[in-house]
Amino acid sequence: MTPPAIGTPAAKITSMDVCRVAHYAGDSGTALCRSRPKNLAATGRRADGWIPGHLADWRSNQVAESRPIVDEAAAAAGRDPADVDTIYNVSGRIERDPLSETRDDEGRWIGGGVTQWVEELTFAVLERGADAFIYLVPPGESIEDKTVNLWAHEVAPAVRDALAKR
Repeated sequence: MTPPAIGTPAAKITSMDVCRVAHYAGDSGTALCRSRPKNLAATGRRADGWIPGHLADWRSNQVAESRPIVDEAAAAAGRDPADVDTIYNVSGRIERDPLSETRDDEGRWIGGGVTQWVEELTFAVLERGADAFIYLVPPGESIEDKTVNLWAHEVAPAVRDALAKR
């Protein structure tokens, strides 16, 4: 199964209300993938969402240092910083059983078992303000049916359930 192009509705996780990805193109808003301070400030002033660049995740220094710039610019423009969603591109193996390692030597998420994904994404929502996730497939690779099924039928509902219990 070849993945649809990133940015098309089919590439988005729309079955989850907690890990939703609104259609940010066209009528429903703009999400910007920016990482330089000047561009981050523009995101805060004008965008509906921010996608951290370079597959930065919720535990990265890049996000910890960048999101405050977005928030300060939004507030300075008279906007509520909470109106600028944080949308993470995520990638990595999804397996039924836990993996022995879920991060590489640089601390980047590389995937895990269903339970490990649920713990990480729940943490990202509760502790790092994640509003949505887009599951990416590396260029040139295809996504297996098993991965789609685990994401849509096990990971996503379990994150929703975990958040509902909080």
